[in-house]
Amino acid sequence: MFKEKTVLITGSTSGIGRAIAEVFANQNANIILNGVESINEINPILEEMSRKTLCRFT
Repeated sequence: MFKEKTVLITGSTSGIGRAIAEVFANQNANIILNGVESINEINPILEEMSRKTLCRFT
């Protein structure tokens, strides 16, 4: 449904934001995660989603 679409999800490293990111990843969207977690804490999230995922940390 979201193939070849890119979605930016803020607050995507925990809670509702993470759940939304997982839904879009399962719908084959490319997702951009935005959150305050360190790169070491977000790597497992990226591996779980197993999609081409772009990251930005603030």
